[in-house]
Amino acid sequence: MKKKADKLLCLIVVISMVIALLPGGTATAIAATPIPTGSDYTIQTDGEYQLDNGYSGKISIGDALHQPNNVTIIGAAGGNSCNARIDISSSRTTSLNLTIESVKIAAASGHDDGINIAADQTVNLYLSGICEITAAGAAIRVRSGNTLIIDRDPSAPTGKLTLSSGEYCAGIQSDSGTVIINGGLVSASGGLGSAGIGGGYMISGGDATGGSGGIIMVNGGTVTAGRRLWRCWHRRRLRHGS
Repeated sequence: MKKKADKLLCLIVVISMVIALLPGGTATAIAATPIPTGSDYTIQTDGEYQLDNGYSGKISIGDALHQPNNVTIIGAAGGNSCNARIDISSSRTTSLNLTIESVKIAAASGHDDGINIAADQTVNLYLSGICEITAAGAAIRVRSGNTLIIDRDPSAPTGKLTLSSGEYCAGIQSDSGTVIINGGLVSASGGLGSAGIGGGYMISGGDATGGSGGIIMVNGGTVTAGRRLWRCWHRRRLRHGS
């Protein structure tokens, strides 16, 4: 009887080990790679990366020699905001799946963008938890020839993104690029005279005109987009100095 019990116990242990190795099992998770405080950082390989508390600098995803395709950036512990900006390298030639998890960043220097999509590529941005991006420039900038597709991370119970841009920039600024929202909770606030999602604010020949907004499509999710001041009021202020 004891031998049978021992065999049964051994079998249970083996089955448990096999289950832990299967997708969705309970094997110990690999810790995310820390993004250290104090310097710019380049992500060169697929994986999970976590912001250190107090991080300040530019995070580049890929370069001429390295083009990761599946990257997760996790916010600093305790939900603290970091003075960071994310640059999706102009050297990239392949699409990118980027997940941001509980990320709170404030690109506060000059006219820095929170996330800058710089090359001719498609970026799939997946939202996990509550994320916030505030920038002196555009919270997210989609340059000409690029496509940004936003969706909730299917493995996350919540995917919320709040965006706030600086003066003359849209919350999600499309400079003749394409923006597609398929899911998640997205709230985008543009700066003076700029769209929540679309074109920024331009001045040409002393007059104020709207920038090119590119193609904007909303297929799902909940989207709120707005701007802080009416363009007609700001145009009059520019002309008359009032």
